[in-house]
Amino acid sequence: KAETEHHHVVGLDVAAKEIFCIITRSSKHYPQVVPRPIITTMPLNVPIVTSEAVEDSNGGATHDLQQSLMFQRLDRLEGGANAAAGRQTTTQVEVQMDRTLLKLMHAAIKSDKCEMAFQYAQELNLQRSLQGALKLANVSKKRILSEKLSDMLSNRESVVAPSGGE
Repeated sequence: KAETEHHHVVGLDVAAKEIFCIITRSSKHYPQVVPRPIITTMPLNVPIVTSEAVEDSNGGATHDLQQSLMFQRLDRLEGGANAAAGRQTTTQVEVQMDRTLLKLMHAAIKSDKCEMAFQYAQELNLQRSLQGALKLANVSKKRILSEKLSDMLSNRESVVAPSGGE
């Protein structure tokens, strides 16, 4: 982006992860009306800042995962708003979210940020994913994290068990 370039956002497409904008290159900070301005599509890259940055050797892969997680949350919200979309779509979004959360959890464990890994684990939707997170903590030899995850797993199982019997 040049110093004289100004972007005026006029639309958003969450599904395609794009924004629609008008780019002005003049000294005026507003788009012209005549001739009609050209609408340009640009990829939607949201700057994400975390309280504790996870340093990873993948060079920005964690940022991409966090951005992917943000879009998956938006998809889940849209799926909840559109009840006619069906339960299967919601389950697919939850599975994708859990995959992303497990990858983020793995990066946090590699960076020795167990508290952040536990926060990611708390967001997991599926029981199976929580079991995978427990295995990941055990393989990484993070005893305290493993204990917290096993407690959380037993609590979720105790909550699910009475409602499943009715």
